[in-house]
Formats: sequence, C-alpha cells, structure tokens
Amino acid sequence: MLYLTIGTSLPNDLNMYSFSKKMFNQFGQFYAKKHGINFICLTLEMLYGSDEPENRFLPSVIRKMLKGEAIDTTIGTQHRDIISVDDICKAVLLIMHSELHGYWEIPIGTGVAPSVSDLIDYIWRETDSKSKVNKGAVPMRDNEPDCIADTTVISNLGDWKPVPWKKGIKDMIDTIAEKIGGGGYYRVVFSFSNCGIALM
Repeated sequence: MLYLTIGTSLPNDLNMYSFSKKMFNQFGQFYAKKHGINFICLTLEMLYGSDEPENRFLPSVIRKMLKGEAIDTTIGTQHRDIISVDDICKAVLLIMHSELHGYWEIPIGTGVAPSVSDLIDYIWRETDSKSKVNKGAVPMRDNEPDCIADTTVISNLGDWKPVPWKKGIKDMIDTIAEKIGGGGYYRVVFSFSNCGIALM
C-alpha cells in the first residue's frame, strides 16, 4: 500500500500551514521506518491554474490587470518556482505507478524560479494592462524564502516535463480573459480531481 501526501517546500516555521504539513510528513517518515509502510511526500512548489479560487495571488493579479485595477504588492524580490496543476497531476500519476518503496520526499516544481516581481511584470505585459502596480505597498513577510525544486527524482521516474512558466501563465491569462469577456456566472472548482484521481 502506498501513502501519498501533498506537502510544501515552505519552511516549517513560516506559518501554521507549512508547520502542519511538515509535522504530518514526519509522522509518515516515522511509520515508514518503524512499520515498513510506503510513504511519499510531494514537496510542492507554488501551484497555479485557471480554475483556482479568485482570491489566490496569481488569478487575483491577472483579473485586476485585465480590468485595469490598481494592484498593491510586495517589492517582489522573493523567488518562486511555479508549476501548473496539470503538471502536478501528471507527477502524482507517475509516482503512483512507480515502484518506489519506503519513505520518499520528492520536490515537485519546474526547477526554474522567477522572482515575484518578474511574474507581475510578465502578466502586466501579456495583459496589455493599464493597471498601476504599487510594488512595496505590501510589506514582505519575515524570513521570506526563495523556493526552487530539485526535479532530479521526478524526472528520473519517467517521461515528465512541466510546462515552462511563461507559457503556463499565458494560457492562464487567456482562459481567465475568456471567462471575464464571456460574462455571466461561472463556478470555480479547484482540486486534484482534474487528473481523475482522489487523494485522501
């Protein structure tokens, strides 16, 4: 039997979210060692997708840019490895069909980490936005980390190549722009069920 959990690459002392993820991972590591279970933790980088909740960072920025609304951000010097939810699903399926045994902690990202400032600038250009971007209006969190995945393990498991971040963000912009332009009501659902599996 394989136990698979979605963890995070964020430091365990950053907030309660990252702390709880790390603690659960340690339980899995303990049981794998003491009782021989197969436990794999995917240390996930920053995910994105056009169906994620509108209040999350990237879709919020994209929507405001498309509408020409002002945006307040940090100075954006922190680097983030961003990966599409479709690529995460492919990674999960690849790992589930692998022959890994025991305890594994596998980073899931693209291996490339643009700065948040670069992300914002790219979205601004691709949306041809008139938005005023106030960098530095939001204070940086203490001990803000730079995050980038070492993709060696996942790449060695099989044919897995994530979409480059610029192409993924451009596709996300196009999808959100179409939804906004189409008008009417649409319900946003964001989950790993996109890849036809359920993780419990």
